[in-house]
Amino acid sequence: GTAVDFYCLAVGTPAPVIAWTKAGGQLPNDRRHTVSSTGTLRIVRVAAHDQGQYECHAISVVGARHVPVQLTVESLVTPVFIHTPPDTTAETGQDVKIPCSAQGEPHPIITWTKDGVQITDSGKFFVTPEGALIIQDVGEADQGRYECIARNAFGFISSNMLLTVTALEGRRTGDTFVEES
Repeated sequence: GTAVDFYCLAVGTPAPVIAWTKAGGQLPNDRRHTVSSTGTLRIVRVAAHDQGQYECHAISVVGARHVPVQLTVESLVTPVFIHTPPDTTAETGQDVKIPCSAQGEPHPIITWTKDGVQITDSGKFFVTPEGALIIQDVGEADQGRYECIARNAFGFISSNMLLTVTALEGRRTGDTFVEES
């Protein structure tokens, strides 16, 4: 979608003529490919099919020189979720894996926040290469709103989920303990 310029400068007596080819043949005959009077090849609204090898030819009665250049087209695609994190309920002491994955070009990097604060890998929290958040030995303090953020050079998306933590039956915190006398 952007424009690209390939410069080709040649000097000599007599002054050489500059011509461009693509993959050994003529340039596409459209208004997107133009060669300026100074020899610069400009391609506007670059698309995937423009990718390939171009060659600058400097030609005079004395001889000719050829210089190849390669155009690589990278598609930029904003991230799109493959899996969004679902609301999850876990019991205290469990390990929890909350899925989140995205695709895009370039491939997005996934980060997580809890109540607006970014989570970093630690003994308790870990983000897998696919983007899932693993929380080990879940406790009541881990309850809250989590956000999965997928980001690349073209943009970002985010999705929220709620983690609810319940006390394990028989080991509830705050249970009264009566001692027999």
